[in-house]
Amino acid sequence: MNEQKVKQTTATVEPVKEQTPASAAASKAPAEKMLPSGYIEDGRLLDEEGIMCGEYIGRYAEEMASALEGLPASTFYSSFLREGKGLRKKKTPYGAQKNCAMGMVTAAKKLVYRKKDPAPAILLEIVTAATATVKDPATFEALYMHLDAIYSNMLG
Repeated sequence: MNEQKVKQTTATVEPVKEQTPASAAASKAPAEKMLPSGYIEDGRLLDEEGIMCGEYIGRYAEEMASALEGLPASTFYSSFLREGKGLRKKKTPYGAQKNCAMGMVTAAKKLVYRKKDPAPAILLEIVTAATATVKDPATFEALYMHLDAIYSNMLG
């Protein structure tokens, strides 16, 4: 009786020859966008004289807007610019500006990790790198100008 069970369970298995390799399946996924080289590499948006570097208003803003294709401009505005607009006044304490910048990182995480229609993952990298530069009211103003330039490029 034991011999019959053994005979029934043993079978020859032939390898399947028409399987798709894992690398071919992975190559069909869209390539992940990365931050452009040189983007905030020195950790600041301002130069040594405290003036906003032009590439963050021009070239980098255009590249970021094209990388965020698929994210509605109105969502970008309401998540990152609406609250910051009111905090640009001279009498606003720096602590409130820093908290706003930290809130931008949280908003980016919510947009990237939401289940329905998530934002491109590069959004979190952009916002994290840019908000890390906020050290005083002048750098907060530079952050706002940079995000506003991205928003403007998303519109047109």
